[in-house]
Amino acid sequence: PSAVSGATGYKIYYAQNEISASNLGSALSVQASSVSRTVNNLTNDTKYYFVVTAVKGDAESALSAMVSATPILSKPALANLSVKHLILNASIEVFAFINTGGLASSCNSEPSLPSGLTITLVGGSCQISGTPTVLQDATTYTIKATNSAGDSTATISISIDSITPENLTSARSNGAVFLAWNAISGATKYQVYYAMQSFNGISDLSNYASLNGGSLLQNITSNSKFITNLTNGTKYYFVVTTTKDAVESDKSNEVTATPLIGVLNDTGITQGGNYESGNNDTCTGEKIAAQDCSHGRDGKAVAGTLAKVGGGMAGFDFTKLGSTGNVLSIQNATWEADDTGDTGTESAGTKWSCVKDNHTGLVWEVK
Repeated sequence: PSAVSGATGYKIYYAQNEISASNLGSALSVQASSVSRTVNNLTNDTKYYFVVTAVKGDAESALSAMVSATPILSKPALANLSVKHLILNASIEVFAFINTGGLASSCNSEPSLPSGLTITLVGGSCQISGTPTVLQDATTYTIKATNSAGDSTATISISIDSITPENLTSARSNGAVFLAWNAISGATKYQVYYAMQSFNGISDLSNYASLNGGSLLQNITSNSKFITNLTNGTKYYFVVTTTKDAVESDKSNEVTATPLIGVLNDTGITQGGNYESGNNDTCTGEKIAAQDCSHGRDGKAVAGTLAKVGGGMAGFDFTKLGSTGNVLSIQNATWEADDTGDTGTESAGTKWSCVKDNHTGLVWEVK
């Protein structure tokens, strides 16, 4: 309507039947501060009648001329969502699509969402919720919202990663154990749990203290840990978890280690003397059984039965470490150097700062 001079506001009356002064009390109304106003929450495809009065103080004018209108349903209008990087077996926050069009009556996804995630219709729009239970690379999903007027689509890209540490290994030494595991991309911190009995006996790691000697080391920033003040001759059990985006992972594989006093390395000799002259390069035959290459860690290496954490010739077992004591992700590369000095890098595995002896527990610094 046109503005009324001196009016402090307006009152809009509406109903599904014609409005007059005699039935004004049965009509619904909304206030308006200007000469335009949207009336919401009407039923689509239903005819409504409208009249307006001007308000000034406690006074209200006569009714305006009556008009009618029939709301019609518009199709939904969904907005795309940003890329979502999810964690396996971790419940997600609800991903709600903004709908600026008509209310949707159904929602679906193409292709189907990953196992554990569902799409539902809430408040006339679509949302995704649940707990992902399968790993997958980034995949784009098309979400369709539909009503009787049409449909609208939006996209969301979802990847699902595991943050559970893998390949946990242990090496014992005097009163201590060295642990190493594969680094997790984007990990905030690691936790090491250890006890004098297996973690397989508890379903929830938060109950670690119920185990004999159960202990927790928190806020570890690298993918290795040297644990001291352990009792020699006692078997310990170890697992590791990762924290990422305030979510703690499932536990890693379990390893055991028994700290010992004064373990020594073998000689690294894998050949012996050959009767009556020369060398026995393969350490085989009747006359070789009493010689060094047939015994200890070197003997097991010759026989192919020696289990190692890292690498090294014969019975030696070494792991290359970086400048912060971290286990290098590439262990089998050769040191690179030229006449001007070292040219390798720790990231490429062609340079390292220390070497960890996985048998004795000693760490040797490169000089």
